[in-house]
Amino acid sequence: MPDLVKIAFDDLSWRSNPRMPLVSELVELFWSAYYGRGIVKAVSAAQQ
Repeated sequence: MPDLVKIAFDDLSWRSNPRMPLVSELVELFWSAYYGRGIVKAVSAAQQ
């Protein structure tokens, strides 16, 4: 995981975001994507 986060953080496309993500936020994002967490909560909240 540390290598993936470093590559993502060093990618130039992040600089076009309104706010630079923290490394800890990238780690959380990748783990959530890997385990499929967070998406279900957002979808179910939008459907209510």
